[in-house]
Amino acid sequence: MRRCRQLKGRFWLAGTIWPSKRLLRWGVLVATLVLVLRLVLSGVAQPIDVILTPLVPDATPPAATAQAAATPVAGHADGAGGVGSRLLGQQAGAQATIAVYATREAASAEREAAQATRIATLEAAVAEAQVTATALVLVAANTVLDPTRQSLTLQTDLPGMLGGEADAVAAAQAELDALLARYPPGCRAGFMLISGNAPSVEDGVALAQRVEQLLREQAPAIVTEATAAERFALPNQPPFGQVGIDIFFYAGCHPTA
Repeated sequence: MRRCRQLKGRFWLAGTIWPSKRLLRWGVLVATLVLVLRLVLSGVAQPIDVILTPLVPDATPPAATAQAAATPVAGHADGAGGVGSRLLGQQAGAQATIAVYATREAASAEREAAQATRIATLEAAVAEAQVTATALVLVAANTVLDPTRQSLTLQTDLPGMLGGEADAVAAAQAELDALLARYPPGCRAGFMLISGNAPSVEDGVALAQRVEQLLREQAPAIVTEATAAERFALPNQPPFGQVGIDIFFYAGCHPTA
């Protein structure tokens, strides 16, 4: 067995002398390199294990701390395609749709108003046609009636006629005498249509009835008990108090000019 001796800072082994300081420096350097390589290789090659702990049934998750529960989290700004932007777009589209429907409703209301006006006009025309048809039926039933009507127009005082005032009635009688003077003796009325202009239907019919009564009283030879008559009103048609009389005479009546 060889001995190792130290002589003035040097080792002596089996006849060989090694400097002590140089050996120490090389040993430290080699050990450092080996340690670094082991740490680097172990960090790269070794995988990281993640362990997920399942929640036990009927267990309650840990409650948040007071600081975590009370601290508000700052929201992120919505981008061009974010939820807020999409909601604003949908709201704008809904408002535009509502505006379109409102415009359609307004146009529909205007069309309905125009249609109601046309219907009222048609109803009035139908009523007049029905009255004329009634007269024509009666004329056709009696072949001796002249189908050509004789039209008379009488202007009266509407309030006075409805109220039975003497002045209004006398004025109407005088005008009737003048209108009937052109029909010579022997002319007999077979059917009459009498209309009254008034603000309401009731007043118009009442005025027509009053004038019919005057005709029968003033000219019983022309308007006999056998003369039929139909009375109707022209409501809201001026001039108020005007009376229209259409008379269908029996054949052989020739009125003077």
